[in-house]
Amino acid sequence: MKSAGFAPKDIEKAFNGLGKEFEKFGKNIGKEAEKFGKTIGGLFS
Repeated sequence: MKSAGFAPKDIEKAFNGLGKEFEKFGKNIGKEAEKFGKTIGGLFS
């Protein structure tokens, strides 16, 4: 099954790549939020 020149495997690979990017992005946001929390916590302690 091919449509618009995309093979299902290509689509799968693209989504897997996207998933990994979002995972990295999420971890970075988590780290930033943690740093931010510690900074704010430090100001009020």
